[in-house]
Amino acid sequence: METINDMIKNNREMFENDQLPEGHKDRFLKKVARKRLASKREFFYKVAAAFLIFAAVTLPWVLNDTQSGSYLATLERESSALYIMAEKLDPLNREMVISTLDQLTSEAVPFADQLPDNLDRKTTIRKNREYYGPKIDGVGRLRGYVSELLEN
Repeated sequence: METINDMIKNNREMFENDQLPEGHKDRFLKKVARKRLASKREFFYKVAAAFLIFAAVTLPWVLNDTQSGSYLATLERESSALYIMAEKLDPLNREMVISTLDQLTSEAVPFADQLPDNLDRKTTIRKNREYYGPKIDGVGRLRGYVSELLEN
């Protein structure tokens, strides 16, 4: 290794001033162009892989949110959390919160059973959103009220 370094040091002028072989510059530029193309291709593959991973992770989440039963599941999850919070309140406020929560969540006949079977998926999702949306909003407001009571 030292002999190569010594040779380069001793003959630097020859390396810098000597004419390049015929076509060397063209071959070098083609090689650089191939490397650029390869790096662009590699970048494209990385972006495509990141997009596929993102889609694989988010697609099930998005589809679950648009399913008709997800609104009912959200309502049940929020109301069960609110029942747990209400247990920490004094008896008068606890009864009031539980009564209000029961009025918001109780259904004699589940809404999904009330919908006709011939509705398309979009209409069913829209109807569920229209029905359960205000209920979920009401439970959220009630949860805020209970949080205020617990802070005081």
